Amino acid sequence: MAQWCCWLACFAVPRMGVPSTERHRKHIIHSWRVAHLSIPIGAALMFGVAGVLSQLRGGASLKWVVALFLIVSSYAFCFSLPLAAVVGHRGLSSRGPTSAKLVYVGNVVGAVSSLVASAGLLYAAYVSL
Repeated sequence: MAQWCCWLACFAVPRMGVPSTERHRKHIIHSWRVAHLSIPIGAALMFGVAGVLSQLRGGASLKWVVALFLIVSSYAFCFSLPLAAVVGHRGLSSRGPTSAKLVYVGNVVGAVSSLVASAGLLYAAYVSL
């Protein structure tokens, strides 16, 4: 019985062991890589900013703005990048089907909120000089 299960697992399911580069287009593989890397990169960025932000002047409200917009940016990218990989749209244009528009909106929200957080962080660094 064990030999039968081993044979079934190895040979009966065709192409299960074939690398995904042979089964999928390269832009889809790239989309999934970017989607999987967005979560740890966002977390590492927030940990790094948290260490620096506590040392800067600028008031609690400015620090909350920076933290809030970084959180919004990370969640927007965590929504849009996996969706982009699933639907096959990069989200660079607001044209196309609804799924492409959702990816575009997620990318815009992520980019704009990241820019606002960066501007707030730069202002806090300037005030701390």
